[in-house]
Amino acid sequence: YPLKVRVTFNRYSRYYKLGYALTCEDFEKMMSSTANKTLKSIRLKTINIEAEAQNIIDSLDQFSYSSFDELFLKSKPKNQGLFTMFKSRITKLNSEQRIKTALSYNSALSSLEKFTNKSILPINKVTISFLNNYEKWMINSGKSLTTVGIYCRNIRSIFNEAIETGCVKNELYPFGRGKYVIPNGNGVKKALTKADIIRIKRYEPKNDMEDYSKDMWLFSYLANGMN
Repeated sequence: YPLKVRVTFNRYSRYYKLGYALTCEDFEKMMSSTANKTLKSIRLKTINIEAEAQNIIDSLDQFSYSSFDELFLKSKPKNQGLFTMFKSRITKLNSEQRIKTALSYNSALSSLEKFTNKSILPINKVTISFLNNYEKWMINSGKSLTTVGIYCRNIRSIFNEAIETGCVKNELYPFGRGKYVIPNGNGVKKALTKADIIRIKRYEPKNDMEDYSKDMWLFSYLANGMN
């Protein structure tokens, strides 16, 4: 008989196959202390799957089978949650040796997990309201607008992938004009005026190191090596 996990809601049950088939005798052994190594392994995996199902149910603000299926049936790309997609992207980036970008996504993931205080987040929970609250939370936590922008662009990239893979409908896209607009960081103005450049050129060095430094700086500037 196929081994399944039963999920009951409002006195209606659905059954989800776990990928194992056992005789009645083997099932009884699996649940007892006489289970062999193979049956113990299946029992452990069954317990983990049950725990995963319960965690998904606990993470849902309002239970529905469609929301549960979206996260539990992980064999299909469209059923992955936001955090799962983040982890897949991080793995892919690391495999491509794009370490800096992978670290950026990992930081964004850690931030989102702290903000939601959940281990699972359905992709359709990323709404305009969610993003506005997330931005306020980050600012109140001392993060800069630049950091907010980086993390939210990572979320947007994941959301775009979710649309492409059919995980979420296009009309639920929360980014853009009239929706949530990702903030730009307040960049520090570093450009020097023409008068400043002339002052540097006319400056009389006080020692050999200053003389060398001035020459190198002017060379870099005149060779378009500096902004």
